[in-house]
Amino acid sequence: MRRLIFTPITIRSPRNQPTRSRAGGPAGPELLEPRIALACSPNAFTKFTGEIAAVGEIDTFPFVIAAKRADDNFSLPGGRLIIGLCLSPALGSPLDPGQITVESVAADLVSTQRQLSNSPGTTDSFTLVKVKQGEFRISVSGEAGTVGTYELDLFLAGDLNNSGHIGFADLDRIRSLHRTPFGDPKYELDADVDRNGRIDRRDHHFAFQNLGVHTRLEVAVLAQVSQRAKGAFKSLILDEVLESKF
Repeated sequence: MRRLIFTPITIRSPRNQPTRSRAGGPAGPELLEPRIALACSPNAFTKFTGEIAAVGEIDTFPFVIAAKRADDNFSLPGGRLIIGLCLSPALGSPLDPGQITVESVAADLVSTQRQLSNSPGTTDSFTLVKVKQGEFRISVSGEAGTVGTYELDLFLAGDLNNSGHIGFADLDRIRSLHRTPFGDPKYELDADVDRNGRIDRRDHHFAFQNLGVHTRLEVAVLAQVSQRAKGAFKSLILDEVLESKF
């Protein structure tokens, strides 16, 4: 069973600025408190929440990467970026997170770099993708016959200081932690970009590919729709965009 759902998402802004709808309505998502969104990535810039209510169910979310205009949601000097996605059970949820898949809506704009059923020390599932600007579908599910509520975090690969920007300070930090394994007191989750349990040259390589990338935290958000609305995905996703004004 596949459900296409569009639930409100929560955005944590580096500058703690509220988000507003383009139509001038009330603020959309609430800002995350610092203690929230630590399960998968301390530096997640977007959080989706939902529930796998039945065994075999697949939940699908829309996500838009826009980078053509100066006020679009991403700045992509190299024309692409690498995003990490981490799926974890919500507090008290019995869900064992399953595979995360990312598909482009119109063209082949996504390349999966790494996919894990379990992240270091947890049952959280993880996917690392290289994408260009466009519209995407993110699909999540449970495994081992489990159901329950979940949280899905998205983060920029290599953004260690939650600035929404990948700079040389981030690269230097990863380099300084070279060969640090999971379990070491110096280990930093977001420095282990590919979540292989060890901070190494591949992590620096992935972060380097994001050098200069910046997000303005502008994402497409829609009210929840029914299964029958699945065919309207492409037109609906562009109707409502949240803007962060820094």
